[in-house]
Amino acid sequence: MNSLAHYVHLIRLCTHAQLKAETHRSYLGYFWWILEPLLNTFLFYSLFFLFLGKRTQQYLEFLLVGTLLWQWIQSTLQLATTSILEKPHLLRQIKIPLSLFPITKTLANTTKFIIIYLILLVYLILQNFLPSPIWLLLVPLLLLHTLLIFSFALPLALLTPFAPDIKTILDALLRFLMLLSGIFFTVESIPAHLLPYFYANPFAHILETHRSILLHNQIPPPHHWINSALFILLLLPIGLALLRFADGRIPKILK
Repeated sequence: MNSLAHYVHLIRLCTHAQLKAETHRSYLGYFWWILEPLLNTFLFYSLFFLFLGKRTQQYLEFLLVGTLLWQWIQSTLQLATTSILEKPHLLRQIKIPLSLFPITKTLANTTKFIIIYLILLVYLILQNFLPSPIWLLLVPLLLLHTLLIFSFALPLALLTPFAPDIKTILDALLRFLMLLSGIFFTVESIPAHLLPYFYANPFAHILETHRSILLHNQIPPPHHWINSALFILLLLPIGLALLRFADGRIPKILK
């Protein structure tokens, strides 16, 4: 129990240090966390609504929810994937649990996202998307999706020191998935025979569940929850097995 408490305390300290370090690297500091997703949303809104004439009702809110969620998914995976690879000197000098690095990156980035998410909730309320008891589901939903993202991040972080090209492949894959995860289009616009392929993407479920609650005031269908849970049950054991394999090997191969 003392070891577990020390580990949790270490995660909290490292997460806090990560957040402070990111603000010092930017003149805008915390404000950039909010400004960046707003700029991305404005860019996509200008392209799809103003220039291409997409006239979906409440498209700005639809796009804003999708853009913010995708930025959380993408940035967390990218940061966590290189979290071990970036610490060769530290790992060669002292014994540190390898899982600490992707956990810290995931928690730090999720903390930033929650701040932005709360601002999003305020904006939606001002736009007459009034909260209801269904909004309470956002708490377990965020916990579930954080664990889902970490389930992808852990094996990626452990494999990247052995194959650094994984980072390049991941960046390309995320750009591809961004176009297929429903950020810019509704599920209703997808032909029925393509829906199974669309829902095979776990990140599409993240976007759909949050939109269902925030924009439509509806409880997400069970298959959204089940899909995320199945990916966690599949990927976490793989990540834990890789953790046992990589412990002691990664510090030796890092340069």
